[in-house]
Order: sequence, then structure tokens, then C-alpha cells
Amino acid sequence: MIVVGAGSAGAVVAARLAEAAVPVLLLEAGPDHRAAQTPAELAGPNFLAACTDRYCWSGIEGRRTPQQPPRPYLRGRVVGGCSAVHALVGRWGGPADYAAWPPALRWPATAAARAEIERRLPLWRPPRAAFSPIEAAFTAAALDAGHRWCEDHNAGELGVGPAALTVREGRRISTNDGYLEPHRAGPYLVVRGGREVASVLLEGRRAVGVRLTDGTEVTGSRVVLAAGAIGSPVALLRSGVERPGVGAELADHPSAPVTFLLRPPGRLDHADRYLVSSVLRYSSGLLDRADAPDAVADMQVLTIAAVGTTEADLAVAVSQAAVMRSFGRGRVSIDGGGAVQLDFRLLDDERDRLRLRDGLRRVVALGRHPAVRELTEAMVLTGVAEDDVDGLLGDDAALDAWLTANTGDYVHACGTCRIGPADDPGAVVDGVDGAVHGYDGLHVIDASVFPAVPRANTHLSAVLVAEVLTAGLLARIGRAARAGLS
Repeated sequence: MIVVGAGSAGAVVAARLAEAAVPVLLLEAGPDHRAAQTPAELAGPNFLAACTDRYCWSGIEGRRTPQQPPRPYLRGRVVGGCSAVHALVGRWGGPADYAAWPPALRWPATAAARAEIERRLPLWRPPRAAFSPIEAAFTAAALDAGHRWCEDHNAGELGVGPAALTVREGRRISTNDGYLEPHRAGPYLVVRGGREVASVLLEGRRAVGVRLTDGTEVTGSRVVLAAGAIGSPVALLRSGVERPGVGAELADHPSAPVTFLLRPPGRLDHADRYLVSSVLRYSSGLLDRADAPDAVADMQVLTIAAVGTTEADLAVAVSQAAVMRSFGRGRVSIDGGGAVQLDFRLLDDERDRLRLRDGLRRVVALGRHPAVRELTEAMVLTGVAEDDVDGLLGDDAALDAWLTANTGDYVHACGTCRIGPADDPGAVVDGVDGAVHGYDGLHVIDASVFPAVPRANTHLSAVLVAEVLTAGLLARIGRAARAGLS
């Protein structure tokens, strides 16, 4: 069996297949390494050290709104995928986030899988004393603004407190570490780095292998695409798979950034530090409960303590409001030459614009708290003079124009090969094992299959999808074997 992509989901799929004595070839476009040889920039606490062309895809660009020019969209390109380069935050959604998912993926049914995931990918909550200076100041500001202290966001409480990080003994734990490593010495798993897959090989409507970008063809009994919410639909589109939902319903969490120039006491003392240690989660109160039953915890504020690893980078921090219950949907497509095109359309839904306006106003208010002002030389909104900030915040139309030009994403792409029944034209795969409707031997198992974007960072949910759908795939393989099928 061939698994494409060794990221948050693909590493899990391959490991679970190997554990069940199913021979699997795992193809990763980026470099491969054993856990013990993980480069320092991937294992260390400063995630921006890993966000380079060596470990991330280059050339993937997208428009966050139709009015913005395309800009790079970060995706991991190394064993572990995005779990090897993201900001280390490990957050589950709440039970309501999975209520519309298939039964096997709903909250009560996944308790054992979630416990196993947290065993392999441990979650560490930094003590408040370890927060960076600017995060400590924002925490004080949030508490003074009436938010509660929240020791464990994964327990479902709202407020400000430590962000759970996928860390063990000061070292990042990616899916390469937690899932692939135990099976690398065994007879069933083969990992090949530097193998970029262009498309799926089809004989009629049966997958028989993959074609690499160098033209090499690799055959296998089944193909599992786990290349993420960008890579998986692109591979299907390049292969001519005929489902209208492929690439549609691209979702992410819209975010609005505020930049802070830090005085020396507000800066990290060195670059080898966690850039994210805390998070503020709150309910905006701006969603109609009848329209969105999961309206609580619909917003988040995340402060990043530096913007890189150099001395100049340590003098700049960013705090951003993010809409975690988002409604806007975009599309992944390819042009005539097969190149990737991303159109997120993050602010197309008025409900998202309304709450992002409010979120930005809240971040500015927090940034004006004495604890924050003591550590900062200036608060900067891109293209806005300091004297004009209040005028901008007080004018909905002007603020909408600013957001249209400056809204960012949360690097949480999902939904582009959505789970659903075969008679739903927008659905691409089933909810049992990610089988692509209308095709044999072809599966998608990664964040692209999410039926809805959860109100959380998406990494752990992608791992959960991989755990549950791979169990379904193993059940199918067992049935196929008993029927004498390949």
C-alpha cells in the first residue's frame, strides 16, 4: 500500500498500517530523518527557525481575500509535516465541533483514540512563570479585562492561560517521533523522503499507484493520499478524479494581526525560547445561537513573542485575534499547467467580518494596558498612523477595508475533500475509511476530509481523523482479504 505524505495524518496512517502487519511505502516530498537525527531547528522551541524553504513548501501562495495579492502559505515539507514546523499548540475542539462528523469521529466515540494520541504526542502546559514577557503582560491585561484564568483549555474552559504544547522534556514531538519511529526498524514500513507525488495512477476508476514529479511511476494495491488540505485535492485534480467537491470548501481561521515593537525588557533573552506559551479563548456574543449552536469559544487571541530568530526579530511581537468558528469558504484549484491556486475568501461571510472587527478592537485595547505599554515602544497596525488608529477602529467601513487588505490565516487549511454521503455532490470521501466516492483503492485521510473546521488548532483533529479512518481502512482490508480481493 502507498501512503502519500508523512505529516500530521500520513505518519499516523503509515504507522498504524505497519503495526497491523500491512506492508506500506510512505512517500514524503521533503527530507526524511530518524527521530534521533531531528535537526535542532525542528526539535527546538522557536518554531520560526523551522519555517524555511528546507522544511516548508515554496511556491504555494494564496489570496486570503480577493482584494489581496497572493502570498506564501506555510505547509510543512519534511517527515512530520506541519507537526514538525507548526507553533506546537495542541488543542482539541469541543464535543460540538465534531457533532456533525460521522459517528466514529464524534466526541464520545473517540475517547480511547484521543487518550492514545496524547500518550504518543504528549501535551505540556508551560507554567505562568515561564511565559515570555509580552505574553505575561497580555495575560495580566486579559485578566484585568475580566477574562478568567484557564489552566487547561482542553478541559473546555474559557479564559486566558497556558497553551498546551506538543513537547516532551523540552523537545518538540512530531508525528515522526510519536508514530513512525517505533516502526522504522520493522519489516512492514518503508519511508522514502524526497519523493514528490504529482498524481494518482488510475486504471479506469481504480487506483494502481502514483506518478512522481520526475515521471517515476510507483505501483501499489491501494493509495492513501495524506498530503494535507492543499496537496491531497491537488493530486486528485491532477489525476482527473471526477467529484465536484474536490478542492471546494477550503476553510481556515481568519486572523487580524497587531504588531508591537518591544523595549529590551519585553524581548526574549535569546532565540531558543517558546514563542507561544499562552492563549486567550472567549465567546464573542455576536453569533445567533439558533444559527450557530457552537457559538461559544468562537474567538481566540494568540500572542507570538518574536517574529524570528535574529536580534531584530526578537524586538518585534505580534498579537492576533482569530475567528475560530468561521463560515467563509474558498477553493483549491490548479491552472492549465497544474500549478496550485488558493483562494481562501476568508471574509466573504459577514459573521466572520463582524467578529474579526470586534476581535481587533479587543487586541488593541489589551495592547493599551499599562503592563503591555511598559514593554512596548509602539503598537502598529499596517499602513495606519498611530494618531489614526482610533478613527479606524471607530469606523466599521474603514475597518472592513483595512481587514480586507490585511487579514491573515491561521495555517489551518481543511475541508477540501469533505466527508459526506456519495449522493452529496460536495462530498469527496466516505466517513468510514476515507474512500473516494466512485473509485476503488483510493482514499484520502487528512485534514482535507474535515466536515467542518473545529474551534481549535487543527493538528490534533487531523491525527484523530487518521487514527479513526485507518481503523476503518484496516477493517476494509480484512474484508477484502477474506473475499479474495487485493
